[in-house]
Amino acid sequence: MKNVIAIAAGIGDGMGFGANSRAALVTRGLAEITRLAVKKGANPLTSRALRTGRPRAHLLLGAVAKSHRRLRARQGKALEDIQKELGQVAEGVRNARTVRELAVRLSVEMPITEMVYRVLYEGRPARRA
Repeated sequence: MKNVIAIAAGIGDGMGFGANSRAALVTRGLAEITRLAVKKGANPLTSRALRTGRPRAHLLLGAVAKSHRRLRARQGKALEDIQKELGQVAEGVRNARTVRELAVRLSVEMPITEMVYRVLYEGRPARRA
């Protein structure tokens, strides 16, 4: 699920958003991940505990690293064209669909995931999302 949030960060970067926006996105992304995990039976404190720093750090790194393979919305290219340029499917593209379907099935609010899904699979303009 972290890669879906990283794609959202890449979209934000592509639109020229800065570090504060990215920090807010990562914070809200952690909240989304926690809601889904709790709905699946996880302890809500687990995602906030210091001993779970690795998943948090991984999300943060994926969302802020310039070298991470994120989609750049400003390019105005179709998903298929971007994937061809990368030579592979960007991390999180398939997960965006899977996580969104799970969230809908379990009635979990995941607005970042929903908008990433709409940008990737329904052609919604990133700025509108």
